Amino acid sequence: RALADGDPHKAAVLLDDALRLWRGPALADLPDPGAAAARCDARRLDARRARLAADLALGRAEAALPALVELCAEHPLDEPLHALRL
Repeated sequence: RALADGDPHKAAVLLDDALRLWRGPALADLPDPGAAAARCDARRLDARRARLAADLALGRAEAALPALVELCAEHPLDEPLHALRL
């Protein structure tokens, strides 16, 4: 929400805090994580994409580019991610 409200600095801080809490694959300790794990992974990707968008809004394109290149390679069909890279 901070990013949508035009506060990329606040968004970067909040997203950094949230992404630091993430460790390993989603719900890996469950015998069949299935769709729930996929939803968690999608939310993590959304957070990573938003964090990179915050970097770009703050004028930190050089810092964001390596992560964008890596994520674009991992998710070749993610159009919003590729738009950020462009």
